[in-house]
Amino acid sequence: MISGRFSSRISENSSTFLPMTTDSPGCAATRSGTSNDMPHATRSTPGCRTWAVGIGVPFGSKHRGGQWRWLPTAGALIASVARPAPRTHVMGLCLPGCRLGGMSYMKPAFSRTAVALALAGCLGPPALAQDSVPTEPVALSEHVTVVLEGQPGAQSNVGIVVGSKGVLVIDSGLGPRNGAILADVARRLAPGRSSLYVAATHFHPEHMMGESGFPESAIIVRSVGQQLDIDATGAAEGRGVVELFRQLPGRAADMEGAVYRTADLLFEGDALIDLGGVRVRLMELGPTHTRGDVGFSVEGEGVVFTGDVAMESPIGINSARFTSAPSSAGVWLASLERLMALKPRHVVPSHGPLGDASMIENHRAFLAAVRERVGALKRQRQTADQVAATVTAELAAQHEVPDETAADAARLFYRELP
Repeated sequence: MISGRFSSRISENSSTFLPMTTDSPGCAATRSGTSNDMPHATRSTPGCRTWAVGIGVPFGSKHRGGQWRWLPTAGALIASVARPAPRTHVMGLCLPGCRLGGMSYMKPAFSRTAVALALAGCLGPPALAQDSVPTEPVALSEHVTVVLEGQPGAQSNVGIVVGSKGVLVIDSGLGPRNGAILADVARRLAPGRSSLYVAATHFHPEHMMGESGFPESAIIVRSVGQQLDIDATGAAEGRGVVELFRQLPGRAADMEGAVYRTADLLFEGDALIDLGGVRVRLMELGPTHTRGDVGFSVEGEGVVFTGDVAMESPIGINSARFTSAPSSAGVWLASLERLMALKPRHVVPSHGPLGDASMIENHRAFLAAVRERVGALKRQRQTADQVAATVTAELAAQHEVPDETAADAARLFYRELP
């Protein structure tokens, strides 16, 4: 029997996924034996989260509709969760935190027209075709390269982490056309690697839906929170960001054939991917910008990918329409503190320029100041509106954030603090 929090190495000859997850009470995994079909594997109780690993497995094929997922390389088997996510045809986009009329924020509630204009402005011109200007990634460290937002294929800053046995792409672009460009970049940077992992900072389409342009052999890694966002926001039925995105001009070609692929690996909490000589830690950070925000830390290289949780622009507080769980100011602050504890030298946000630890610290200091002030004012029995007005007047200019961002953060803390 296997239960609780555990980590398992798969093979010395292939890249390795090291789950760092805890099963829910009542969940258990039962060893299935050591047959040639499924050696040293575990099968989980239906509906529970359990990883299965195996050693010395021959070449196999994907089984996207069932429990077991065989890597297309010799020497490793990784099983996905007991209930894999359905393959869902989705189109959509939401970019809170981008610029609208010179301001870098998105309010929790606003008009459909304002959203469409904001999204159109954030995306910029359509991605270039594959036979146009080549994508030139920027090397940040020995194993980490970034395709900067605006380069062919990239509607956000895209990370490519290369080890001796595998490669991880962080954010896959918008739709199959752009995903194919980024997959080609990964191949050029990591020729001959046995495993290609694809993951995303969150479920919004310019970060995740390029996975449909990656080869079938790519291993799609997703957090439980991201899958909940996909399912609960009605993306599969064309609601929320999907409905908005379909009204945006210039993106139909990008989204043609775009799908959320079925996750091959689903994790909750933390997970590690060992690419051979370099390991990447995946950390669930939400609900912040979305429920399923994931940060990535490249161990030993001082590189952290923060998604929309920390960017040069102010925090992108979201409504339930664009995430399955509205933003939590307390969780956001705790996640920023966790990212700061990693002491990064390079910070790669989803959008905008790259930075250093000060990019995270600026957001942390702002939210910490808001929490302290809201707590004091709430103890004075002020109303939410009064507190929001005071915090905006006192802290917005000081921390160089829009008034709306300060007011929204104050209201979040007002709801959460005793």
